[in-house]
Amino acid sequence: MDKFLVGNIVNSHGLKGEIKVYSYAEYLEKFDEYDSILIEGEDKKRKIKNVKYHKNMVILKLEGINHIDDIQRIKGKNLFVFRSDLMSLSDDEFYIVDIIGAEVFDLEKGFIGTVSDYFTHTAQELIVINDGSGNEILIPNVPEFVKEIKIKEKKITVKSIEGLI
Repeated sequence: MDKFLVGNIVNSHGLKGEIKVYSYAEYLEKFDEYDSILIEGEDKKRKIKNVKYHKNMVILKLEGINHIDDIQRIKGKNLFVFRSDLMSLSDDEFYIVDIIGAEVFDLEKGFIGTVSDYFTHTAQELIVINDGSGNEILIPNVPEFVKEIKIKEKKITVKSIEGLI
Protein backbone atom coordinates (compact mmCIF):
# COMPACT_ATOMS: atom_id res chain seq x y z
CA MET A 1 0.00 0.00 0.00
CA ASP A 2 1.41 3.39 -1.02
CA LYS A 3 1.99 5.89 1.72
CA PHE A 4 3.14 9.48 1.40
CA LEU A 5 5.29 11.47 3.80
CA VAL A 6 3.31 14.60 4.70
CA GLY A 7 5.01 16.00 7.79
CA ASN A 8 7.23 15.70 10.84
CA ILE A 9 6.26 16.08 14.50
CA VAL A 10 8.29 19.02 15.77
CA ASN A 11 6.95 19.47 19.29
CA SER A 12 3.90 19.66 21.50
CA HIS A 13 1.49 22.57 21.34
CA GLY A 14 -0.02 23.28 24.73
CA LEU A 15 -0.64 20.70 27.44
CA LYS A 16 -3.60 18.72 26.07
CA GLY A 17 -1.90 16.54 23.48
CA GLU A 18 -1.86 18.74 20.41
CA ILE A 19 1.19 18.26 18.17
CA LYS A 20 3.05 20.86 16.15
CA VAL A 21 3.84 19.53 12.67
CA TYR A 22 6.22 20.77 10.00
CA SER A 23 4.33 20.14 6.76
CA TYR A 24 5.82 18.59 3.63
CA ALA A 25 2.47 18.84 1.85
CA GLU A 26 1.99 21.05 -1.19
CA TYR A 27 0.17 23.57 1.00
CA LEU A 28 -0.69 23.67 4.73
CA GLU A 29 -4.46 23.40 4.26
CA LYS A 30 -3.92 20.00 2.63
CA PHE A 31 -4.21 18.61 6.18
CA ASP A 32 -7.91 19.57 6.14
CA GLU A 33 -8.39 16.81 3.54
CA TYR A 34 -6.96 14.04 5.73
CA ASP A 35 -9.25 12.02 8.03
CA SER A 36 -6.48 9.94 9.55
CA ILE A 37 -2.71 9.80 9.68
CA LEU A 38 0.00 7.22 10.41
CA ILE A 39 2.81 8.02 12.82
CA GLU A 40 6.18 6.52 11.87
CA GLY A 41 6.73 3.24 13.73
CA GLU A 42 3.06 2.64 14.55
CA ASP A 43 0.89 -0.10 13.07
CA LYS A 44 -2.42 1.68 12.69
CA LYS A 45 -3.62 5.08 11.59
CA ARG A 46 -4.91 7.63 14.09
CA LYS A 47 -8.04 9.64 13.47
CA ILE A 48 -7.47 13.37 13.16
CA LYS A 49 -9.81 15.09 15.61
CA ASN A 50 -8.85 18.70 14.87
CA VAL A 51 -6.59 20.73 12.57
CA LYS A 52 -5.37 24.29 13.15
CA TYR A 53 -2.62 26.42 11.67
CA HIS A 54 -0.16 28.67 13.48
CA LYS A 55 2.91 30.44 12.06
CA ASN A 56 3.36 28.15 9.03
CA MET A 57 2.93 25.05 11.18
CA VAL A 58 0.09 22.55 11.39
CA ILE A 59 -1.38 21.88 14.83
CA LEU A 60 -3.04 18.44 15.03
CA LYS A 61 -5.15 16.81 17.70
CA LEU A 62 -4.98 13.05 17.15
CA GLU A 63 -7.02 10.25 18.63
CA GLY A 64 -5.26 8.67 21.62
CA ILE A 65 -2.87 11.54 22.28
CA ASN A 66 -4.34 13.47 25.18
CA HIS A 67 -1.47 14.90 27.19
CA ILE A 68 1.86 16.61 26.62
CA ASP A 69 3.63 13.51 28.04
CA ASP A 70 2.20 11.38 25.19
CA ILE A 71 4.08 13.54 22.69
CA GLN A 72 7.58 12.90 24.04
CA ARG A 73 7.68 9.39 22.54
CA ILE A 74 6.55 10.58 19.08
CA LYS A 75 8.47 13.85 18.82
CA GLY A 76 10.66 13.83 15.69
CA LYS A 77 8.61 11.08 14.00
CA ASN A 78 7.32 11.41 10.46
CA LEU A 79 3.64 11.44 9.51
CA PHE A 80 2.19 9.57 6.55
CA VAL A 81 -1.11 9.31 4.67
CA PHE A 82 -2.12 6.41 2.44
CA ARG A 83 -2.92 6.82 -1.25
CA SER A 84 -6.27 5.12 -0.66
CA ASP A 85 -7.21 7.90 1.79
CA LEU A 86 -6.48 10.75 -0.61
CA MET A 87 -8.98 12.53 -2.82
CA SER A 88 -9.12 11.28 -6.40
CA LEU A 89 -7.29 13.35 -8.99
CA SER A 90 -8.54 14.78 -12.26
CA ASP A 91 -7.04 13.56 -15.53
CA ASP A 92 -4.48 16.36 -15.70
CA GLU A 93 -3.26 15.96 -12.10
CA PHE A 94 -0.69 13.57 -10.64
CA TYR A 95 1.27 12.90 -7.50
CA ILE A 96 4.93 13.85 -7.84
CA VAL A 97 6.01 10.41 -6.63
CA ASP A 98 4.24 8.93 -9.68
CA ILE A 99 6.48 10.69 -12.21
CA ILE A 100 9.82 10.20 -10.46
CA GLY A 101 11.72 7.71 -12.59
CA ALA A 102 9.53 8.34 -15.66
CA GLU A 103 11.30 8.23 -19.00
CA VAL A 104 11.29 11.53 -20.86
CA PHE A 105 11.20 11.70 -24.66
CA ASP A 106 11.71 14.77 -26.79
CA LEU A 107 9.51 14.99 -29.92
CA GLU A 108 12.59 15.50 -32.12
CA LYS A 109 15.51 13.94 -30.22
CA GLY A 110 13.90 10.86 -28.68
CA PHE A 111 14.90 9.66 -25.20
CA ILE A 112 16.58 12.41 -23.16
CA GLY A 113 16.57 11.00 -19.61
CA THR A 114 14.52 10.16 -16.54
CA VAL A 115 12.70 12.36 -14.05
CA SER A 116 14.77 12.74 -10.88
CA ASP A 117 12.89 15.53 -9.11
CA TYR A 118 10.04 18.01 -9.41
CA PHE A 119 10.09 21.57 -8.10
CA THR A 120 6.83 23.22 -7.08
CA HIS A 121 8.13 26.24 -5.19
CA THR A 122 9.20 28.24 -8.21
CA ALA A 123 7.40 30.66 -10.54
CA GLN A 124 6.62 27.64 -12.72
CA GLU A 125 6.64 24.01 -11.71
CA LEU A 126 9.79 22.37 -13.06
CA ILE A 127 10.45 18.79 -14.08
CA VAL A 128 14.07 17.82 -13.33
CA ILE A 129 15.47 15.31 -15.82
CA ASN A 130 18.73 13.40 -15.35
CA ASP A 131 20.26 12.73 -18.77
CA GLY A 132 22.31 9.75 -17.55
CA SER A 133 25.67 11.51 -17.72
CA GLY A 134 25.24 13.58 -14.59
CA ASN A 135 23.60 16.58 -16.26
CA GLU A 136 20.20 17.90 -15.24
CA ILE A 137 17.68 19.39 -17.61
CA LEU A 138 14.92 21.61 -16.19
CA ILE A 139 11.68 21.68 -18.14
CA PRO A 140 8.83 23.99 -17.08
CA ASN A 141 5.65 21.95 -16.68
CA VAL A 142 3.55 24.07 -19.03
CA PRO A 143 1.63 22.90 -22.14
CA GLU A 144 4.05 24.71 -24.47
CA PHE A 145 6.86 22.33 -23.45
CA VAL A 146 5.24 19.28 -21.80
CA LYS A 147 3.08 17.66 -24.41
CA GLU A 148 1.98 14.48 -22.63
CA ILE A 149 2.33 12.78 -19.25
CA LYS A 150 1.37 9.11 -19.11
CA ILE A 151 1.43 8.11 -15.45
CA LYS A 152 0.73 4.38 -15.94
CA GLU A 153 3.44 4.04 -18.59
CA LYS A 154 5.81 6.35 -16.64
CA LYS A 155 6.45 8.27 -19.86
CA ILE A 156 6.60 12.01 -20.51
CA THR A 157 6.80 13.63 -23.94
CA VAL A 158 8.27 17.13 -24.23
CA LYS A 159 9.00 19.64 -26.99
CA SER A 160 12.58 20.83 -27.37
CA ILE A 161 13.59 24.01 -25.65
CA GLU A 162 16.32 25.68 -27.69
CA GLY A 163 19.61 25.54 -25.78
CA LEU A 164 18.44 23.33 -22.92
CA ILE A 165 18.62 19.90 -24.47
